[in-house]
Amino acid sequence: MNAGTTSGLGIEAESNRNVPIEATVVSVIVRDFIHLTERISSTSLTGLMSDYYEKVCFQVAQQQGVLTSISNHSMVVAFSEVEGVDTHARRAMRCALAIALIAYQTRFWIQQAFPDEGLDKFGVGIGIHSGELIFAEFGLAPQIQHVANGHAVSVASLLAVKSKELDWNVVCSKQTLEAAGQGVQTRRRALIGAEWLKSPVEVAEVAVVRDDEETPVEADAGNTLDSTLDLDRGTHSGRNQASGVAQHANEEGTADFPAISGYRCLRLIGRGGMSRVFLGERLRDRTLVALKFADSSVSEDSDVLYRFVEEYGLLEQVHHPNAADI
Repeated sequence: MNAGTTSGLGIEAESNRNVPIEATVVSVIVRDFIHLTERISSTSLTGLMSDYYEKVCFQVAQQQGVLTSISNHSMVVAFSEVEGVDTHARRAMRCALAIALIAYQTRFWIQQAFPDEGLDKFGVGIGIHSGELIFAEFGLAPQIQHVANGHAVSVASLLAVKSKELDWNVVCSKQTLEAAGQGVQTRRRALIGAEWLKSPVEVAEVAVVRDDEETPVEADAGNTLDSTLDLDRGTHSGRNQASGVAQHANEEGTADFPAISGYRCLRLIGRGGMSRVFLGERLRDRTLVALKFADSSVSEDSDVLYRFVEEYGLLEQVHHPNAADI
């Protein structure tokens, strides 16, 4: 499939067509896609990618982005300013992290569905860059396509391609980091160049976008449950442990309360074989929340962790007054 659309995803793109706007572009590529086509049938591959893109498009809509192009192994999403919500840079970063999580879930599903095919390389490379772009119209009626066009698209696509060399999931330009403001946690930094660039692009590996924009987050500040990317690097699996995801402090005897920036654990409300649930308080607005923590002994490629992440993916889609938002 190969199509572009600007309808139905939460942005009034009609007024932006053929007019330069400031926006953030997210470019996503599926790594080693040819490897998939060689190992599984066309029917299975179609079902796999349909499920993947259905989840991805839901996240695009949640963050009010515009899907401007899509193919079997890549897509481009544009985020412009929307009144009353976060900046386009922050929404783009959140969408990128959600897509990386979806790819992580998809890799587990592939390993379970095709255990004998050696399909352990499914992953995505994501590039994010902010700048000027135009929603251009290409083609003849009635098959007109609306595509994001501009330097920002080219740079975002370059960063997505370079993500494999860096072994990062999300490669974000310095321009986007500055536009996003406080609360963004990064790990490593690098310079990326190309013959057509006037100067190299400063980039960082994005791990976390916190709700509390006023809380600065130091680069390489350590692991945190705010991002599932701490459990996965690039396309590799099983080499990292999900340990050290939270620092702990003992309170009142033997209670082992995790310490998470921006939240405070009040009491333990549930415990299972591989996880614990605490009643928590979000410090910025005193909202009560439930905080669930996977056991630190859970390895990245375990079924337990897959179920934990899959549960997150399902709960994220539930929005009801009687259900806690995740």
